[in-house]
Amino acid sequence: MPEISVGKPPLWQRAWFQLTLVLVVAACIYWPMLGSSGFAFSEGQRVFPGWAFAREGDWWMPRLLDQPYLRKPPGMPWAVGAFALLFGESEYSARAVSALAVTLGGILAFAFARRWFGGVWGLIAGLAFLLTPLYWYPGRSAEIEALHNLFVQLAMLSAIDIIVNRPRTRASLLWAIPFALGLAGMATVKGPAALPALIGALTGACIAARSARGLVTGHLITGFLIALAFLAFVAGRILERSADLPEAPVLQGAEQFLWKPGRRLEVLILPASALLAALPWSAPLLLALARPQDRDTREHTLGRAVSFSVLAALAIYTVIGVYNNRYTMPITTLLPIVTAYAGWRLSRHDLPAWGQRVARHSLMHRPWVWGLALLMAALTSLVYTEHRRDVRTSGRDTGERLGELLPDGALLTGDLLMDHRPEVAWYARERAAKLRKSITVRWTPAHKNGQGQFPLPPPGSFIALLELPLDPDQPSELEQWHAAGMLAGLQQVHIDAAHKFVFRVYRVLPMERLVAKP
Repeated sequence: MPEISVGKPPLWQRAWFQLTLVLVVAACIYWPMLGSSGFAFSEGQRVFPGWAFAREGDWWMPRLLDQPYLRKPPGMPWAVGAFALLFGESEYSARAVSALAVTLGGILAFAFARRWFGGVWGLIAGLAFLLTPLYWYPGRSAEIEALHNLFVQLAMLSAIDIIVNRPRTRASLLWAIPFALGLAGMATVKGPAALPALIGALTGACIAARSARGLVTGHLITGFLIALAFLAFVAGRILERSADLPEAPVLQGAEQFLWKPGRRLEVLILPASALLAALPWSAPLLLALARPQDRDTREHTLGRAVSFSVLAALAIYTVIGVYNNRYTMPITTLLPIVTAYAGWRLSRHDLPAWGQRVARHSLMHRPWVWGLALLMAALTSLVYTEHRRDVRTSGRDTGERLGELLPDGALLTGDLLMDHRPEVAWYARERAAKLRKSITVRWTPAHKNGQGQFPLPPPGSFIALLELPLDPDQPSELEQWHAAGMLAGLQQVHIDAAHKFVFRVYRVLPMERLVAKP
């Protein structure tokens, strides 16, 4: 009896080819030119504590310009420090943490969508994730968002899979590991900031599964206990290290991210602004929520679980008073899988008549055309944002000018400039070292002084004061010093700006110069 041979699937349907394509797109968008511009915005707050870890070997107390710094957990500085040990201290190695995080996020979207919907839908989800405009800049910056998003994404997808699929074998207890890793990672990188996203994912999965029993499965409980034990260990070591310090670390409360007077409208429109920011992959959410004809299929339950998770999380963010849609970014990592689910339904003609009409005139009708268009837009954005960061937003040139100005042996102190744009002081010190000068940088936070101002440094040293107010309702740092009469002993020697942060540098006059003044 002749053997019946089954033909191999086409190349584009094979998992290894699809994964390779995902990696190629990630390499094109997120990895080129990472070191072409200096640090900008809050990159220095993530990078320099990580480099201090690698240099000093004290991995339990982050330090920013020698100040103990616990405004954020140490997860991102740990990653930056590890990359510095492997690849050296550079803009490229620091930003590679985020590039790798977004690449792994694309792989996660690919793996879960392929597992849930099969076929080409994993490829669609993976590419959609990488081609999300919302991730292009965070994925190429040494900021906290990309790494945080990765761990939240892992925790949410693992939880949804556990609740909907209800694995029962002993081997399936391994699902507790990715859930625990996601929980521990998201808390270590950004504390409880993404709890609304995780709670939304648990809620959405229970709604789709029509049962809350999945919340008490051994997989979730085991994963939660593993993560809790790890976090307790980390918190204990940090508290122990803090107790040994002569001064309290710089901290940050969560209240500044929640309800504020004058922010009510921004809070109320948060769901709409978050979905608009996540375009184009937030658009298929409407199709994914349409009532399916085959309600009992596993694919429908998983797809609707992801869709409900997005809505539930956005509702929670709104209720607790989050007004900046940047903090909702973790929940948007589910939208590429929502897109894959909507496409899967379209391929099965499972959408209602209105959904079929919408799909025929949407990006789902010609995915490859839209994908290529987004790829070209991403490459264009890559070049533009790196140029803009280099010439406008980075403090590298500003810091290098300051390093050339300051004399050998100078002491540079300050508060708000060091706090918000620490790269200026860092590049000043690096530039001075290249010119064979040694300057000392000291961040002196004003909150550690009862009067809200740091003490006057020694004569001959230098102070950097911000000229523009950070809060329109409050006077600027320079105005506060002027009102307190503390500018009398200072001589202005320099004025410059790091993006919008205009500052003046003053030299502290010797006492005899002050006495000689008329």
